[in-house]
Amino acid sequence: MSRIVLTQPKVGNMDVIRTKPYFPLGILSAASLADREFDIKLIDQRVDKNWRKNLKKELRQNPLMVATTSMTGRQIKHALEISRVVKENSDVPVVWGGVHPSILPGQTLENKNVDIVVKGEGEVTMLELGRALEKGKSLKGIKGVWYKENGVIKQNRDREFVDLNKMPDIPYHLIDINEYCLHYNNKKSISIETSRGCVYSCSYCYNNVINKRIWRALNSKKVVERFKHIYETFGIKNLYVVDDNFFISSKRCKDI
Repeated sequence: MSRIVLTQPKVGNMDVIRTKPYFPLGILSAASLADREFDIKLIDQRVDKNWRKNLKKELRQNPLMVATTSMTGRQIKHALEISRVVKENSDVPVVWGGVHPSILPGQTLENKNVDIVVKGEGEVTMLELGRALEKGKSLKGIKGVWYKENGVIKQNRDREFVDLNKMPDIPYHLIDINEYCLHYNNKKSISIETSRGCVYSCSYCYNNVINKRIWRALNSKKVVERFKHIYETFGIKNLYVVDDNFFISSKRCKDI
């Protein structure tokens, strides 16, 4: 089974003010489909003091790719740090995803340490990208992928939004969940996502570009199933819902 390495960069100020690192929800979600076909390894700068050594060890096994994520801001610096380690020690492709490269894919690819950008949601794109790299195929035509070919930036079409109700749950087995559990009223708490997007058009918000003011949600039954899974599997009684806007549908809220 081919290997894919995921990396979670430090965030910046949010790493300092929290007692535990923020749950790596975005990059774990992006790997939820690829996890079924590939051997996934997650290296988190925030919890792994030996991340450089461990990343170099993974590179010696020649994984298909090393993927990282970044918001706009200080996290870019830490994601570039990861990317440089990969490039200085291997020929493994470096893949960027997340908010910043999704908004500015071309600018991101201008950096010599970045080979591929996954624009927008990553679940299906990461799976198809892994399959193409495994078979040595061209990346042309893979929706949601921007890439460099002989130094020239190539752009594929955007990918359609996924149906959240058809996506698998987060691959929690890739992490030690206790490393990310904050405590609220002496009870463990982690983040969970039940919907994406927002119908409003606040000028400061990334939603206008990333989610195009479209709201998509897990149905109430799925939400309760996932709440129950976290409670029964990990004994976690507090959940921090990180949706862009949980309250779009009052009926769904009441059902939950």
